[in-house]
Amino acid sequence: SPKNKNFKIIDEKLLIGKSNPKNKNFDILYFACRDVDKVIIPSYIKHISPFCFQKCTYLKSIEFAPNSRLLTIGKHAFSNSSIESIKIPSSCQQIGEYSFYKCKLFTRIEFDVKSELKLIGDGCFIKTQLMSIQIPDNVTEIGKDAFYKCDTLTKVIFSNNSKLNTIGDQAFSQSSIIEITIPKHVKHIPRKAFYHCIY
Repeated sequence: SPKNKNFKIIDEKLLIGKSNPKNKNFDILYFACRDVDKVIIPSYIKHISPFCFQKCTYLKSIEFAPNSRLLTIGKHAFSNSSIESIKIPSSCQQIGEYSFYKCKLFTRIEFDVKSELKLIGDGCFIKTQLMSIQIPDNVTEIGKDAFYKCDTLTKVIFSNNSKLNTIGDQAFSQSSIIEITIPKHVKHIPRKAFYHCIY
């Protein structure tokens, strides 16, 4: 209803809402129609809700408007969709668990050089087709199974300024990583972090 002050539809395909009903600002992207193919997310959106684009099998690209204020990507936000690539806004601090789970056409993710990302959640990129990834310097934790069975992933890059201190169980298990430099702040590598990396 146009009289509903808590939710509204934009671009005929996206349902947005408020994290605080007392505010005037709409800052949560709740749901996308499953037939979307290309989406431009407005700069005022701070949160992409869990399961928002799950199983959007026509989805090819996600773009963020300039000066995006995105903070979080919820769990399973893009899982089992047909998304091919994404550039994460510098403001984003967390990519939730299983966010890109089984996105079988997903080949590229980019981060701004000033990325504020701190967490890559559990199972985030399981069975995607990523070939390489540059981990932002502010990431402190890579969750368990984050890159599990990424069988095209050959290169994971950390800079000398990486703040990473935690690598989860089986984080890179059954990937195709050829070599990796472990950042200086990492104190423990789980037994199966690189299990069955055949190359």
